[in-house]
Amino acid sequence: MNKTDELVKNPPHYKFFDVEAINILEKSLTKEEFRGFCKGSALKYRLRAGKKINAVQDIQKALEFEEIYKRYLRKKEEGRRMKDEG
Repeated sequence: MNKTDELVKNPPHYKFFDVEAINILEKSLTKEEFRGFCKGSALKYRLRAGKKINAVQDIQKALEFEEIYKRYLRKKEEGRRMKDEG
């Protein structure tokens, strides 16, 4: 993993007692709130891309939050499908 990827996926300034802030947020928020956080974060990073030093890193962060958001949407769909089938 290169330095930019490391800063996107595991930024050291978001680590508390060996736990990443994203994991604390995930455990502290409802699933719906966490999805909203991810969606808003993705939008924030896309809107600010190019306005700070590293636009590529901002786009990568947006993509990371979009992937987390999509993962939660897939889980939600799977839950609905299983409920409909059950």
